[in-house]
Amino acid sequence: MLAPIDAATPPVSLRPAAAEDDEFLRRLFLDARPELRLLPPQLVDLQIEAQRTQYRHNHPQAVDEVVDVGGAPVGRCWTAEADGELHLLDLAVRPEHRRQGIGRAVLDKVIARAADRGMAVRLTVWSTNAGARGLYCAAGFNEVGEVGGHIVMRRGSAR
Repeated sequence: MLAPIDAATPPVSLRPAAAEDDEFLRRLFLDARPELRLLPPQLVDLQIEAQRTQYRHNHPQAVDEVVDVGGAPVGRCWTAEADGELHLLDLAVRPEHRRQGIGRAVLDKVIARAADRGMAVRLTVWSTNAGARGLYCAAGFNEVGEVGGHIVMRRGSAR
């Protein structure tokens, strides 16, 4: 197990996702959906492309970023401005890097971006994902609804 992030650990940074990140992002996608590992690789690739297509269609101005720690990719953060809010579409961290403060550091960056724009942050999370829900609650998010097995959470308010 890796040590938690502290003063000696390189800071968490976000950078635009690039074509060179595709293999890393594929592994990350499967980390969050282990049941898909049973599918042939071509079907997994179709699932990944379906997610990208949906995000790009619903949020053409979305920002897809890779989370780096010390120059190494450890996660993804996908956000989009919509309806006067900053929507967190996807936040994922590789399993071996979880519970080290990385997700919270990324959330803090997203919250700061939204605050700079006078926006609230909105996200959805599977109702069964207790770990993520705990992280979001600890970061000040409140549950504001439920849609199709997902809990809708919000933090802050628009100006």
